[in-house]
Amino acid sequence: MAIEILSPAAAAALLAQHWPGASVDDTAVAQYREAMRQGRWMLNGMPIIVSASGVLLDGVQRLHASLAEELPLTSFVARDVPDDVLPSIDQHNRRSLRSILAARGSGHPQALIGLITRLLRYDDALAARATTNVPGWPDMERVLLASPGIEEVVAESLAMTHSPLPEALRTAILYLGLQHDRVRTLRLFEALRHPQRFQPEEPGVVLRAAVDLHRRVRPAALDALFTLALQALRATLDGTALSPDAPLPDLRGAPWPPLAPSAAAPAASPILTHEFITPATAQAYLRNSATAGGLITAHLEALTRDIAAGRWMANPQPICLSTSGRLVNGRHRLMAVVAADRPIAVPVIRGVPEAAYATYDTRNKRPFQVGTAGRSFGDEALVAAMANLLWRREQRAPNSQARGATAAEISRILDDHPRLRELRGLARRLVGLGNASVMGYGAFVMERADPRAASVFLRALETGADLPRRHPILALRATLLRMRADGASQDEQLAALLEGWEQFRLHELAQNTPAQQSQRIPTTRDAPPTRDAAAELARRRHQQAITATFGRFVLDGPEEAALLQEAARAAAAGLHAPFSKVLQHEPGTDSLLLRAGMGWPAGVVGNTRFGLGADSPAGFAFSTGRSIVSDRIDGDQRFTLPPLLKAHGIIRQINVVIGGAGAPFGVLEVDDNTPGRFDAADVSFLAALAGSLGLALERARERADHAAMLRARDTAFADLQHRMRNSLQLAHTVLTLQAAEAEDEAARDILEHSAQRIITIAMVSERIEQASRQEAVELGAYLEGLVAAVRDGLAGLAEGRSVALDAEAGTWPAERAQLLGIIMAELLINALQHGRGAVLVRFSQAPPAARLEVSAREPADAAMLAATAGGMRIAAALLREHGGALTQQRDALSLRMVAEFAWPGAAP
Repeated sequence: MAIEILSPAAAAALLAQHWPGASVDDTAVAQYREAMRQGRWMLNGMPIIVSASGVLLDGVQRLHASLAEELPLTSFVARDVPDDVLPSIDQHNRRSLRSILAARGSGHPQALIGLITRLLRYDDALAARATTNVPGWPDMERVLLASPGIEEVVAESLAMTHSPLPEALRTAILYLGLQHDRVRTLRLFEALRHPQRFQPEEPGVVLRAAVDLHRRVRPAALDALFTLALQALRATLDGTALSPDAPLPDLRGAPWPPLAPSAAAPAASPILTHEFITPATAQAYLRNSATAGGLITAHLEALTRDIAAGRWMANPQPICLSTSGRLVNGRHRLMAVVAADRPIAVPVIRGVPEAAYATYDTRNKRPFQVGTAGRSFGDEALVAAMANLLWRREQRAPNSQARGATAAEISRILDDHPRLRELRGLARRLVGLGNASVMGYGAFVMERADPRAASVFLRALETGADLPRRHPILALRATLLRMRADGASQDEQLAALLEGWEQFRLHELAQNTPAQQSQRIPTTRDAPPTRDAAAELARRRHQQAITATFGRFVLDGPEEAALLQEAARAAAAGLHAPFSKVLQHEPGTDSLLLRAGMGWPAGVVGNTRFGLGADSPAGFAFSTGRSIVSDRIDGDQRFTLPPLLKAHGIIRQINVVIGGAGAPFGVLEVDDNTPGRFDAADVSFLAALAGSLGLALERARERADHAAMLRARDTAFADLQHRMRNSLQLAHTVLTLQAAEAEDEAARDILEHSAQRIITIAMVSERIEQASRQEAVELGAYLEGLVAAVRDGLAGLAEGRSVALDAEAGTWPAERAQLLGIIMAELLINALQHGRGAVLVRFSQAPPAARLEVSAREPADAAMLAATAGGMRIAAALLREHGGALTQQRDALSLRMVAEFAWPGAAP
């Protein structure tokens, strides 16, 4: 392993040979690109890894970033690495700033990031520099080191739960203000919260009007509001009036943290060594770790098992130490060495930058791939899942918390039990009944117990054909189909499968016809047909059973990818062929894309296209709209044999068009590399599958169109709600300004009450609108949220008064819950505005009615209550329309309002 400078052309050459399972993480690539573009890319010690056969095993995201930016990449590069170490290489995602701060003990990491981001933007604006949306870890570190007490400011800001200023701005304004004058800064926040206690020209009062106008602040408007808040803070500190036309004030305290990036001296290149890490060495490194949190327990346990069992798979990923000697990467491996009490050999890189800590891995190892990175045989994930299931049920230690085997353990299991690989085809054929890994492992268990009986059982389970009524296999098939529809777990499916196997064996013993001596399961027919006729009959029944099973599968409404793959599996199984394809027509390229298939090597499905017309048999079938059968495809003059079919020795095939209500979807194809003949019944079977598939795809398109229509409706409704809220907020601002200018005290009171009611209605409307999107509303949380919205909207009236909620749990339909919310909000607003003392909201249910009671002590006089008569009349009318009633009772001691609701579902 050595440091290399890779040009964009070299990056492209390496990417052309990446391992088949590699994918591009757009987020990681974007982060790397930004770092390279700004000159912040660092040599963090993580290598680009290339196998002995030239396959790129690790570094895909970094190389993509280098290629996209057209900049050279300086990195450690490890070459000639064994292909089979791929599963032991951790995936590299940059650590999030939030996780870094949390690991360091920050109580409010997200708010802290928001504050520092805002301060960096502010500093950029003052210096007329380009603004960075998300700060890098080096900038974050400089601010944190230069700002003692910044965490305490964040905590103080978060405690201001009733402040109308959004937290994204509030924390920064508080931090900047406290650099100058705490008393005057808190005066600004007091004026923001209680504008009625200050003069209209007070900067905090003017800022409050702007906040109310932009209560739903969009990101584009947030910067403008922050500028106004800075101007209000400057005016409050100076004791002057707010001037919105004033330039952006410089409120940075002295000394101000060095926020601007500073030019650093070139760092020395990190040094690579190879070490034999003993438990004692590991403990020494761990004592100087960069962090004490963020452990992935399952990852640590897996590493410990491999090391303790002598199965450690050495790879080029190093233990990394910073320039100050701190451990910045490799903690899981070192802790596993200590836990296993066994040494391992690993590369160690010293002298990486301290800030490199933010660029290292936080995720587990890659999923195991059967075969090497460049040479796979198909269905690797299924085979690994079957081996993992065996490990979980037969080899996992009783006290282990791990949910999966390590790559080394899976390799050993597959070496010890090669039959698991061979059973993957059967597992795929049985996928219509349950999870494929469950079916494959279950078949392995049965064969291990009784191979001959297992063969009979599994053959009958696959088709369900020729079984008498009440046969245990028919009952098992029904159970498995029901469990599959209900989303049963792997363990539940496996338990049912093995229980059905035991019932079958007991049934065979009870019938005195042991399966061990039977060539087939007894059927309802008394006289078997001749041998050839019997074979043909069994073949047709097998196809009919597959067609029926596929039809039931279609009714479950699976995802499109699963639907296409199941069609390919069913087609191959029905014609006993090793290969099949589902091809989709792409109008853009006017070709057929291989979307799903059986028997093809990794990388073919999803990446292979066939031409139309005579360029391929499938293209010929699609272009002509007719089924194409060829038993000697190499001599068929109608079309050209594609290279993929030549490479796999395909001799014969059938192609049928997959139709639909609109344009045809594509072609369903079955290929065979053994001699034989397809007959008319085979074509009919494949056409029936293609017909079912076409209808299923059409249904899926209709569901997608319907979902899109619903999304469009929801978007339009949300826009309407947004416009309504904006209108209410504008009305609130106008009424507030009018109240400030009113000379008559009674008029001012009415205007202030109206403004408060409007903003409260806006908050309540949002809660009710959220509930309307649900089919059923949980009443406890819903009513609690409404009470909080009203209390916040009428903060001045509710201050110092308790509002208690006593509500019975339950769920109501959204429509009836909306009515309940509207009525409760109106009654609570009245209780707060025209009552005194504590307010109690009670909600109870006793079919066929429900009762809402809102009460307050010491009511106002009748003249004040009359001001609310309009709202109460509307509430009463709504209740009457829905079969309910509203009553109001008041005396010298209390004000009580009671709403009676008809039970949901009852006719009004």
